[in-house]
Formats: sequence, structure tokens, C-alpha cells
Amino acid sequence: MISRFKKLAAGKAALFVTHNVDNARIADRVIVLAGGRVAESGTFEELLDSGGALAELCKLSQGRRQAPFAAGEAGPHQDGEAGASLQQPRFPRDRTGRL
Repeated sequence: MISRFKKLAAGKAALFVTHNVDNARIADRVIVLAGGRVAESGTFEELLDSGGALAELCKLSQGRRQAPFAAGEAGPHQDGEAGASLQQPRFPRDRTGRL
């Protein structure tokens, strides 16, 4: 899918929406949304280095791939509450506590 997207988008402005953190690596610019608002934006490497929301999502994603699943427990690509016990990343909030 990624290679096809790259071919179709070559030389054009294109928007690629994904929940898969690994797919964000191909982007020239990454925009992380939280609560319908921009939480952070920049290159993938800039956002990783900043230690913000994308970096936290990468850590969670990496942990899911490395953590073995107990018998009967849903894995990340199965039906169920996979990763429900993982802590949600903390997104920056304004003075009122809104995202």
C-alpha cells in the first residue's frame, strides 16, 4: 500500500492519514491530532526527538510488538481490547485543561 501511495503521490501534494506510527515515517511532514486539534507537527525525526505525543505513541507501539500476549489475550491485530492496559499518551493542554 505504501509503495502504491508513493507512486500515486509522486510530484504532488498528498495527504496520508494513518493510525500506524510506522507509516508516518514516509511523510515529509507529520501532523499529530488530539481531540480534533493539532497537538504537534514537524518531520518524523523532529517529533521523535521532541519527546512529545508522537514519541510516546512510538514507545507504546514498540512495546506492543515486543510484549508477548498471554494465551487467550487479543494481540494488536486481533479483535478485542488489545493494548487496553497500555497508558494513553499525554497530549499538551491549554490553561483551561482542554487539548
